[in-house]
Amino acid sequence: MKTVRRLATANEIAILLLIAGCTFPGPQEPTPTPASAPVSLWDAYRRADATVRAEASDAELVSASTQWQAIDPERLLDASSHWTFVFYSPSQKVVFDLTADASRVQVANRTQVWTTPQTLDFGRWQEGPRDALSIFLAYGGYDFLEAHPEATVSLHLAATEDGKTVWNVAALDIASRETISIQIDAANLQVLAISP
Repeated sequence: MKTVRRLATANEIAILLLIAGCTFPGPQEPTPTPASAPVSLWDAYRRADATVRAEASDAELVSASTQWQAIDPERLLDASSHWTFVFYSPSQKVVFDLTADASRVQVANRTQVWTTPQTLDFGRWQEGPRDALSIFLAYGGYDFLEAHPEATVSLHLAATEDGKTVWNVAALDIASRETISIQIDAANLQVLAISP
């Protein structure tokens, strides 16, 4: 009898709440995450450089990378929302991995190394990747991204074994496993290699 009375009491409370205009909250709509603000290569690099120099005053840039997922080819030339940098400290023999976006920079990893990596000299790459991305689009990247709207585009700046600074731009469509990539000399923007 007590169980029936408790059930009736619960039902009565629910009815009173409905009459009073109160309802139990249903499933909540997820709060959309705001798009990350764009950050230029140079701005992200300067902040990453200042961050790493707090730990290693002799740190030198080894590489810079970024990535876009399902990017419209018309928007590929816009600044990326995040960058990843690798720096090397000769005195500590440590490689530092840093991530940077518009609001913060952080050291993600520190690794002891025994082989000195190629570092980047200052040069035209500081102007940013816009020219390299334009070349990628002109050499088949635009058509590839139009045909594969879910593709991932990766951009990587690093030195070759002979010390030449190059941009590597590649796109991969996971579903079809199709790729396109291009290697561009960062100093003179000459196309060094293309792989459809």
